Amino acid sequence: MIASLRTQLHRWSAPSERTVNQRILSAAVMVGFITMVVKVTGAAKVAVMARFFGTGDEMDAFLVAFLLPSFVAEVLAASFSAALIPAFIEVRETEGVKSAVDLISGVLAWTVGLLVLGTFVLAALSHWIMVALGSGFSGAKLDLAQSLFLVLLPVFVLSGISATWRAVLNAGERFALPSFAPGMTPIATILLLIVVGRSWGAYSLALGAVIGTAIEVVLVGVTMKRLGYPLLPRRAVADARLRLVGEQYAPLLAAAAISGGSVMVDQAMAAMLGAGSVSVLGYGIKITNVALVIGTTAISTAVLPHFSTMSARQNWQGVRRTLGVYLRGVLAVSVPAVLVLAWFAQPIVRLLLERGEFTVVDTLMVAEVQRYSLLQVPICMAGILVVRLISALRANSLLPQGAVLNLVANTLLNLIFMRYWGVAGIALSTTIAHLLSYGYLFLRMRRILNAAS
Repeated sequence: MIASLRTQLHRWSAPSERTVNQRILSAAVMVGFITMVVKVTGAAKVAVMARFFGTGDEMDAFLVAFLLPSFVAEVLAASFSAALIPAFIEVRETEGVKSAVDLISGVLAWTVGLLVLGTFVLAALSHWIMVALGSGFSGAKLDLAQSLFLVLLPVFVLSGISATWRAVLNAGERFALPSFAPGMTPIATILLLIVVGRSWGAYSLALGAVIGTAIEVVLVGVTMKRLGYPLLPRRAVADARLRLVGEQYAPLLAAAAISGGSVMVDQAMAAMLGAGSVSVLGYGIKITNVALVIGTTAISTAVLPHFSTMSARQNWQGVRRTLGVYLRGVLAVSVPAVLVLAWFAQPIVRLLLERGEFTVVDTLMVAEVQRYSLLQVPICMAGILVVRLISALRANSLLPQGAVLNLVANTLLNLIFMRYWGVAGIALSTTIAHLLSYGYLFLRMRRILNAAS
């Protein structure tokens, strides 16, 4: 069954002779749909976890133990592709397929080597890490969290291998399997919970994550082998091409860390507004976050290989044309959709949340936050096009600058807007901060394009 599914996904994701814009649109729709299915599967996993563990100690211990592995997996998946794909495509276009394969072998060798070393370090420090993350846990709860953390450690290495291979498949415009593969973890977890959840307890969650990630690696690895790419690293020499990937990856990591700071600032400043404010903010941005995860993943995955290819071939006219078409298209679709969702924010919140302890007053507050939060969707959807073009131009050093501007603007605007609109003001300041930071990146990107042309 797995082989049949992998073959079908491979067929769907093979590149064709269609125009660039048609291929980008087709890929974006496909990736968006598959991402949505994966997210629904993840939501089902959460529901099953809640049924088995509720909000008890085992659930707390697992969530704390899974913080670092999940963070590493997300950062590797998002940032690594943006650093590797442009370099891989440039080497493939200018030096040939063999050199590109050598680059992948070197990247894989360094990635696996560093992650294995990091895994041993984390294992040695596991007790102190869990003490820091679970400061309020009892002794028994801390011991459980540490045991779960040790079980989860293989996820670090497996995620690195998967991120490398999925980036290569995306570079070859084979998008379906890399988008679908992360769904293996929630599926494996659900099955383990059903079969052994009662007897194994929280260990079934940890093993589900490890087994699911391993299946993901197998699925992607079989396709890599079929396409002629080596599965084992052949060398680990830090040549100029590898240094290029590292130079582009470091700013992406910095930008991701700074962006995470903006999220923490919002939560901390919401807490200043009194009891329940953090929850109101969390509920109010849920729909926005779902829309952004699906939309930006679809767009960025589909457009990055094409921008990278055009950049490697110095097809600047094609870059401008493609960027213009998709900026207009994204805004034409997202702006009306956001206006409709904002108009019906109150009925949507009432339908989804208003029951039990969630009152009519809560609905009114959350709906107001949701309206302001939704305004960032068109901005971020257009902004991800700019960000991916910057990565394709190998100008990732600009991204931390945009992230710092976002963090500073968000913090200052929070201080102003929360005085007048409370929690909703925090959502509005986030939207304006995104507009400022993406606007800055757009202007810098346009200057680079003008110089290249």
